[in-house]
Amino acid sequence: MRTSKGSWLGATAGMAGVALVLSACGGDSTTDGDTGGGGDSTAGGGDEQITLTVATFNEFGYEGLLEEYMELNPNITVEQKKAATSNEARDNLNTRLAAGSGLSDIEAVEVDWLPDRTASST
Repeated sequence: MRTSKGSWLGATAGMAGVALVLSACGGDSTTDGDTGGGGDSTAGGGDEQITLTVATFNEFGYEGLLEEYMELNPNITVEQKKAATSNEARDNLNTRLAAGSGLSDIEAVEVDWLPDRTASST
């Protein structure tokens, strides 16, 4: 029972993370108006090509959502890095955290991994 609950919670947390990051990258076509800073809604590179990497494991079922997002945001490419198992994903995450580089923009994690992460950071 715990494993299926953990998988469900991990998938839910992963989906929430993807939704938050992808919605934040969508950009805002408005300007702040009160600064008088030129008023160009493309300031900051609105046409800039962006590549986001998403690291998942097993079958999250995001492929259709990622394709839809890229269709709605043609300047953003989302590359999914899929590990075959959660153990492989966990090893990759721990290795990259220890190295201090190499993490994807979004990393799917299993909720059961969190106690180990918080214990090692204290």
